[in-house]
Amino acid sequence: MKIVHLIWAFPVGGTETMLVELVNRQCLNARITLIIINNYYNIQLVNKISKEVKIVKLNRPSRSINPFYILQLWFVLILSRANVVHCHNENLCKLLPGLKKKTSLTVHAISFIPKYFKYYYKVFAISKSVRDFILRESGINAKLIYNGIDTSAIKAKQNFDFECFKIVQISRLDHYIKGQDVLIKSLKYVVFNLDIKNIQLDFIGGGPSLEYLKGLVTSNHLEDYVCFRGEIEKSSIYNTICDYNLLVQPSLHEGFGLTIIEGMVARVPVLVSNVDGPIEIIQSGKFGSYFNSGDIVNCALKIKEIIEKYSFYASIYRLDMIREYAITNFNISATADNYLNEYLD
Repeated sequence: MKIVHLIWAFPVGGTETMLVELVNRQCLNARITLIIINNYYNIQLVNKISKEVKIVKLNRPSRSINPFYILQLWFVLILSRANVVHCHNENLCKLLPGLKKKTSLTVHAISFIPKYFKYYYKVFAISKSVRDFILRESGINAKLIYNGIDTSAIKAKQNFDFECFKIVQISRLDHYIKGQDVLIKSLKYVVFNLDIKNIQLDFIGGGPSLEYLKGLVTSNHLEDYVCFRGEIEKSSIYNTICDYNLLVQPSLHEGFGLTIIEGMVARVPVLVSNVDGPIEIIQSGKFGSYFNSGDIVNCALKIKEIIEKYSFYASIYRLDMIREYAITNFNISATADNYLNEYLD
């Protein structure tokens, strides 16, 4: 089978990180081409893609209307003789007239524009909440295929003792979506209102909110408690998540949440906001803790509770149950196989 994956750009993000894992698994059973249309891509992330995957960078300037790039795209598509063109942005259908029977779309978030969904032969959703959104907005009954990660590459936590309680947040730094500002303000409440001083918060990732969030840390006198680690290699993250006592995902909007699964596999307790994707992953509290999205005090009190009752939250029996659930349901091998089966159906 010959499969083309098509995406506008390739920055460091959940969609792109998942796509690296996906094409690296699919190329074991199919001929894979990845086309990145715009001249905006993270070269370190691109370099993580297997040499068995053909990568085509069209280097189109963002918002360019030059028809040369469309002709270039079609030239690559014709040469690829693709059985499937798998799109990862909903409006890519505008570039693919006449190819509907070959096209698939993965909808990665509920903020996508539903008017384009009908132009695809098959539509996939990464979570139940995204599937419900697609059905509600377009009437299309999308196929649910959970995103997956390489669960075997993640080091599991062994030592649960701590002097300083270490929290990690791994995401693109975009506080309007990911809610990092909520977490910083919650930490202020933990430190100065709840008088918990033996605590450290690390942010891993880069993005447009970096300077704003640094300023927020300074204005709230949290310089001794917060560190911005920047963008870190995925392999390094997989080896060091286990060094933390808690992973927090404070998203205001989130269709899924791969980093939550990474924490679960690493046997690190997770605390998430109760928005659709994250709350689905932890099954409304069965496999993790949650707080009311955007609620600074509620988040702070949950952190305090986890610290005070850490022997429960970090019990080996509980964390092994959570780890097994995550490995069973969110393994990239299953994700890749599910897509290949759907292409053939």
